[in-house]
Amino acid sequence: MPTMLDRFQDFIREHNLGRQDQEVLLTISGGIDSVTMLDLYRQTGIPYAIAHCNFGLRGEESDGDEAFVRQLAAAHQCRLFVQSFDTKAYCGEKNISIQMGARELRYGWFEELAVREGFDLIATAHNRNDVAETMLLNLIRGTGLKGLTGMAPLKGKIIRPLLFASREEITGYVQANRLSYREDSSNSDIKYQRNLIRNKIIPEMETINPSVVDTLIQESRIFDSSYKIYHQRIEQLRQALNEPDGQISRFSIAKILSLRLTPTLLFDVLQPYGLSFSDISDILGSLTGEAGKLFYTDGYVILKDRNYLIIEERNKPEHEEMFTITPESKALERPFRMKILHSRKDDTFRLPTDNMTVALDAEKLCFPLKLRHWKEGDYFFPLGMKGRKKLSDFFTDKKINLLQKNRIWILESAEEIVWIVGMQIDDRYKVSPQTKKMITLSLID
Repeated sequence: MPTMLDRFQDFIREHNLGRQDQEVLLTISGGIDSVTMLDLYRQTGIPYAIAHCNFGLRGEESDGDEAFVRQLAAAHQCRLFVQSFDTKAYCGEKNISIQMGARELRYGWFEELAVREGFDLIATAHNRNDVAETMLLNLIRGTGLKGLTGMAPLKGKIIRPLLFASREEITGYVQANRLSYREDSSNSDIKYQRNLIRNKIIPEMETINPSVVDTLIQESRIFDSSYKIYHQRIEQLRQALNEPDGQISRFSIAKILSLRLTPTLLFDVLQPYGLSFSDISDILGSLTGEAGKLFYTDGYVILKDRNYLIIEERNKPEHEEMFTITPESKALERPFRMKILHSRKDDTFRLPTDNMTVALDAEKLCFPLKLRHWKEGDYFFPLGMKGRKKLSDFFTDKKINLLQKNRIWILESAEEIVWIVGMQIDDRYKVSPQTKKMITLSLID
């Protein structure tokens, strides 16, 4: 009968979880699973080091875990990396749960450590039971088919070499080898969702099916195979619907309607943009309505335009900023690159022929000039016209959608619009036969 070590090494070979010439960073909490993983690695000859996170959530108990891991590292004569976090403060700032915050902190640090120290792989001590618990947790949260695919043995640099073993097998191994470990007192606290599933829900399910953990793992493999086929179809749909324009995604409304996409399919097509399922229902309901409706996620804004769903990243902080041009300014680097030339008008002057360069009557300007984004109520006197026009009407005539409007910059003098940057100047500031001093502004690609 294969030993635990035999199965461990077979699992590593089967799933390509490392070689003898690759150094592994072992994430060791001091608990029963990570102590087992450490002991197994000790016997393989694979080079490794230890990383431990102290989240500071259990006071002296957390410090005791750290001291225990330090002893383990000394006994194994391997390198040790320890990081302490103010987890509660981090979660408070980001308004997320302790579990989510701790996950972000530890994986962020592990990745950073691996890059800095040159580790090839990062090993976590998840076991078979963790797969079943994660499936149920995702099912309750509603993460879709992807959430039912379980845990992969290999994902990027992250490896999970204990996924072959159940919690009972790990307990037996620790007892047989008289290994010491730390028991996390919070593991029994059912206020944490995973603990509730582990300590209450799965035991109840086992009264119906004593092998429910094995059943869930088998189902996760089926879901994983199904998801791969489904995911391939979703990628094909995404490519067929998306007509990108630079960094902006544009999904054809006509194609969406012609394909009669269900909410589920559209949800998965647009999943990279962080939309909720209720957002998708609202979007589908808006497709045959008027243009201009906006939808927001944490990272993106989605505009229902005439012919497209236009998706772009949310405005960065600089979009709320204002920039100035003084009489001494010779160039700008932000919010875009621009060359500024002050000169006198002479007989060699020729009006610029493109919208990337404009010449203005400097004596009509009031410095400093300001660069800002447009706002409702803005108006100007278009070049060649004596009457004024609202910018919103000008944009409508140019068929500029709301997202494009929000990227347009306005040059202002004494609260009057001088130039819609890259588009048109105000007639009041044009160079005329009476002009003596000029300022020429040239946008640089």
